[in-house]
Amino acid sequence: MAPPRIKSINRHLWVIEPLADDPTLLVRPMFGGKAVYLRGRFILFLADKEEPWRGVLVPTERDHQPSLIADLPSLSPHPVLPKWLYLPEAADSFEADAQWLVAMLPLNSSVADRPVIIAHRGASGFLPEHTLESAAFAYAQGADYIEQDVVMSRDDVLVVSHDIHLDTTTDVATMFPDRHRDDGRYYAIDFDWAELKQLTVRERFDFRTQQPVFPYRFPANAASFRLCTMEEQILLISGLNQTTRRPVGLYPEIKQPAWHQTQGKDPGLALIELLNRYDFNTGDSPIFVQCFEPAELLRLRQLTQSPLKFIQLIGSNSAKNPDIDYDEMQTPAGLRHIATYAQGIGPSLSQIMIGADENGSPQFSSLVDDAHAAGLLVHPYTLRLDSLPPGIPDPYALVEIFLTRIQVDGIFTDHAGPVGTWVRQHFPPTR
Repeated sequence: MAPPRIKSINRHLWVIEPLADDPTLLVRPMFGGKAVYLRGRFILFLADKEEPWRGVLVPTERDHQPSLIADLPSLSPHPVLPKWLYLPEAADSFEADAQWLVAMLPLNSSVADRPVIIAHRGASGFLPEHTLESAAFAYAQGADYIEQDVVMSRDDVLVVSHDIHLDTTTDVATMFPDRHRDDGRYYAIDFDWAELKQLTVRERFDFRTQQPVFPYRFPANAASFRLCTMEEQILLISGLNQTTRRPVGLYPEIKQPAWHQTQGKDPGLALIELLNRYDFNTGDSPIFVQCFEPAELLRLRQLTQSPLKFIQLIGSNSAKNPDIDYDEMQTPAGLRHIATYAQGIGPSLSQIMIGADENGSPQFSSLVDDAHAAGLLVHPYTLRLDSLPPGIPDPYALVEIFLTRIQVDGIFTDHAGPVGTWVRQHFPPTR
């Protein structure tokens, strides 16, 4: 008998009857069919239209498809959504094969895993962002991935820094007062690494007023922190993986690649080459490479033939990037295009939770469901327990909204420790 969370009729609902006793089972309407979620993960789509939308679809990573097809030859990549495998109702063994799928999927680690916790700039809610200390603390807090924003120095070193400028997190204006450009800003690309590593890093501040962006975070000048390189972060996290036996991944972002290229630098290509040297060179490597500029991800995919997982970040349309239409990216057609070169998207929280109704209840866009329908992961940014959206008084209510109700696949957070604790309590291990 169908569980009470299933409120409408679909000819294939019998397929998921074995899962009816699981309290995490959820079935939602999607594109005329039913999207099935288990333990917060999207596991099946029950299609009830005409071919090729009549049967069962399984969202998968392309790297996992050959082994699944070997186990179940009646599966094949869907002709419209090739990242999904399709079991057509017309298959001779449809009933038996559908039952096998349902028995197998809850044991599949890609289905049963909880949402991943991505430490945004390391443990940036506790220590100055992108320092080795911040990365190490995020690791100790239990993050699944640690983010590194990557810019390039004058002597071609990949430096971990959120901005192409140095004057919002370091003492560059004091150490090198005459090295600013005509706009008054200090650029990492104008310094050699030997100079950059002399700088002291502090909590992010407004370069005009010198006031901290987050007043209650780590106090300025309370300790000495330094910039680090991408290679140093790789060595740190890989070393900790060896000593702790935990598979924590990397999550680098290529910062403003088009601007870097006008300055004669190519941080994107340098990053792929560095990752190759450290054997991050397969689709199963514990790494996502992210960027706001779609042309860069397309270029790197075509130029390097890299099998790494790419994430298309989604910003807001502005005059600064007139050639990038982020609104179009969020449409079903735009998401299907992203799926041709990336494995997921990184939208802002506000592109998913888009406001409140007259009663103050949050309202949501269809972006997560649309992205899942295109076979894409969704890793939104940035959950900060000390900076909540309007109308959300409880930080853990926000965590619950995104990880349980909306069911994103992972989330960027400045507070990996508290958020990770909540996730482990609400998504206990299944095996």
